[in-house]
Amino acid sequence: MFKVIGYKSLLDLVQSVFALRIKLAMLHVYAVSFSFTTAIFIELDIGISKYIYSPSAGIWLLAIISVGDFALGIANSVINKGEPISWAKLNRSAIRFIVMTWFIAITYNLHLVSPVIVQKVFIEGLFVVFCLSIIYSSVENARDLNFITKEQFEMIESFVNPKKFLVRFFKKNKENENNNLD
Repeated sequence: MFKVIGYKSLLDLVQSVFALRIKLAMLHVYAVSFSFTTAIFIELDIGISKYIYSPSAGIWLLAIISVGDFALGIANSVINKGEPISWAKLNRSAIRFIVMTWFIAITYNLHLVSPVIVQKVFIEGLFVVFCLSIIYSSVENARDLNFITKEQFEMIESFVNPKKFLVRFFKKNKENENNNLD
């Protein structure tokens, strides 16, 4: 029965699940590495909440979509443009994320100092603009890699790109006015 799922026996499955084949010293290395990594993420989360933006999930979301855009951008430049991976291209995404985080941190701390002048809505609007710009870049790269079709790209672009949305909106209004005149 266990051979069907790739194990010799129940004992083999249990040893694999609980890492019993690994020497005890190696298990401690894995545990310390996991604990250290977890502690770093917890401290980063606390620091983000205190100094950059609260809730910190916003910055983590920005980081995750930045990493996704980074991966799609590198794939697009290597596959479609035939460009080698360069240090300058690697830095672009990181610098963009740092600058976006810096702007959010400045506005968030200004809000903490004077909530009347810098409203929370302004900070969240800035955050949304940053997220949409990264998503738009990701969608462009996905289109170039043929992950999405041209029609899907145009639909997403009409929502993400305000200029395209307004042009489409005013175009429909002019068509309605022309139909009413007929």
